[in-house]
Formats: sequence, structure tokens, C-alpha cells
Amino acid sequence: MIPFAETDMSRKILLVFLVCLLAASCASRKKQAKLDAEKKRELMELEAAVAEVEGKHRAKTGAAKPEPGHSPVSVVTPAPERPAPKVVEPAPEDRLPVRTLSKATYEPDASVVGAAVAVVNGDIITKEEVLSGIRSDLAAVERDATLTQIGKATRRKEIIARALMQKVERSLAVQEARRVITPEEADRIEQNVDRLVSDSIRRAGTSTKLEGLLAEKGKTLKETKQAELDNRLIRALLIREVDAHVDVTPAEMRQYYAANRKGYANLKQVKIRQIFLSRSQYTSIDEAVTKARDLRSQIRRGADFGKLAKQHSDGPFADKHGLWEFATEGIGTFPPKVEREAFRLAPKQVSDVIITKLGVHLILVEDVRPARQIPFREVQDEIATKLREQKRKRLYREFIRQIWAKSHVDISWK
Repeated sequence: MIPFAETDMSRKILLVFLVCLLAASCASRKKQAKLDAEKKRELMELEAAVAEVEGKHRAKTGAAKPEPGHSPVSVVTPAPERPAPKVVEPAPEDRLPVRTLSKATYEPDASVVGAAVAVVNGDIITKEEVLSGIRSDLAAVERDATLTQIGKATRRKEIIARALMQKVERSLAVQEARRVITPEEADRIEQNVDRLVSDSIRRAGTSTKLEGLLAEKGKTLKETKQAELDNRLIRALLIREVDAHVDVTPAEMRQYYAANRKGYANLKQVKIRQIFLSRSQYTSIDEAVTKARDLRSQIRRGADFGKLAKQHSDGPFADKHGLWEFATEGIGTFPPKVEREAFRLAPKQVSDVIITKLGVHLILVEDVRPARQIPFREVQDEIATKLREQKRKRLYREFIRQIWAKSHVDISWK
């Protein structure tokens, strides 16, 4: 049997143990609760972050919002965004559509200088390149008081269209020349241009002086050299692709002569001397007529017409003794009354006094060339040259059309 004192002590010890055990259990539960709260907070923060990432992704891609109940936390950690792939510009020949335009009607915008208005197989033509050569023409249109505003706009478009087409065709021709001309010929052409530039520098004194002279004309030495090189390349191309195919036959020449026979007929021509008394130099027309009659009387008595003309004529050739070189009938060289007398009189005849609005005239016919038909043999070389040029232009237009048809040409005047 345990004594009462020992039993009481044992109970006290057991009570203390139970209290400590309970306290430890409470502390453990508090710690676990704290850990659970931290995990819950971390989980909520993770959900919010994932939701934000998915929201941005949906905004970029237009993807639908996840259905309710679908937990975005299943993603756990979103994969890092990949950099956008680099966009590779397509080559000019892939980017430009094939267009075969016959003309352009674009309104100029002087506030945009240097902008591309045409691309020819990748080569750019700028607005400034087109406008630089036609500004004086456009200014002349603005000063033309005979044109309405609509007429001026139409004329401006025509000038710009022509200049733009010339630039495009020139670019096509240069590109074709560089393609078909042999490297040896191209080198020879470039060497010739280099010599030309060297000669120009020597004549100017220095390259700086030459640059200054060109700058006065709005050009640079580099631009001038390139333009000359392009000109020679185009000329070599035309000799190879166009001139070699130009042929004029004798039958074509005679056919042209027959169709244009009137154009090879010489009209009558006369050479005269004139004494002209201006109305403004006399108090009345009667006074001028009286003096003219007196001069005519002197000529009839043997006076020299040329000497009298130099002394008394108010005409433009008085210092040349009143001599006018050959004038052609019907082209209006003289006032109508004077012309009728000039072509009516025979050589060495003197006219009567002729009164016009300008004044009083006396004329002496020095020589007469009668009208005649020029024979074919005298004009066949002229006709051959004309026909060759016509054929050359026609073949050139066809040649350019063929190049354009297989090229990438994009025109956009804004």
C-alpha cells in the first residue's frame, strides 16, 4: 500500500506533465496553422501571377478565357516567352508586282523631296530626280495666263508623266545594257568616261573648281560622271540591239519621196533691196510719199539704189544698203503689199511707191529663184536619214516595251 504523501506527489508530477504536453500540442498547432496560412498566401500569389500571365497571353493572341473550374495553377510555372521571330524582308523581285504601265498621271507634292516614286527591278527613282529636270517647265505652266486652273493641272500631269516615264525607261535601258554588254566593253566605256572627267578637271584647273562650276548648275561631279557613263552604256546598247536591225531599202525611199513630193518642191524666192520711210519719222504720210517719189525719180535717172537706201532708209538693213537675202514666197517675210510686188517684178526692176500701215516702201528686185521640184537624186540621202531615224525610234519603243514587260516596275507618286 502506497503512502498518501507519495500518492499526492505522483499526481502532481502527472498533472505537470499533462500541462506541458498540452502546451506543446497547442504550440505545434499554432505553428502548423501559421505554415498553412503562409502556403495559402503563396498559393494565392501564384494563382494571381499565373492569371496575369494568361491574361496578357490572351490579349496578344486573342485566345478564349479558360472555362470556370479550370485551375490555372495546373500550369504551375509559365514557360518564358520566346522572342518574336526576325522578319526577313523579301527580295525586291519577290516584293514588287509586275506592272506594265503606259503612262502616269500623278500630282506633284513639292513638300516631299527624296521620296521614292518608282522602283525598277529594285533600283529606286526619287521624286527629286524627276522634278529636278522639269521645274522650269512646271513654273512656265503656272505663269501661263491662257490656261485655266484645270488646264494647268492637266498640263502639269502631262509634264510629270513624261518625265517619270523617261526616268523609268532610262533605268530599264541602263540595267539591260549592264546585263548584255560584255565586261570588256563596259570597262572600255568606263575608262573613256574617266579620261573625259580627267580632261574636264584639267581644263577647269582643279577638281574643286570643276565641282564649283557644276554646283552652279545644281549638279555634282559624281552625278555628272554617272550620267555620262549611263549615256554611253545606253548608246552601246542601242547600237547592238536597235541600230543593227535598222535597214532602209531604195524602194522605201522612193515610196516616201512620192508620198511627200510637195515637201521637196522649192517655192519661188527673191532677193531685194528696200528703201523704207517710217511713218513715225514724218509729219504726215503725204510727206513720206513725196520723198519716196523723189527718190524713185533719182533711181530712174541712174542713182544707185543701195547708196540711197543707206542714206535715207529707216529699214532694218539700211547699213547693208537695204539688202534682204532670199525670201521664200508665201511665208510672210514682207507685208502683203510689199510681198506681192516683190514676187511680181522681174530682176532689176524697181517698184512704184508702196504705202502700208508701217510707212512707205520702194523695192528693187536683185535676183529671182523660180519654183522647182527637187529631183529624188538630190534628196535621197536626206530621205534615207529620215527613214532610218523613224525606224530607229519605232524599234527602240518596241525594245523598251519588251524589257518593261519582263521587269518589275512599281510606280507610286503620292
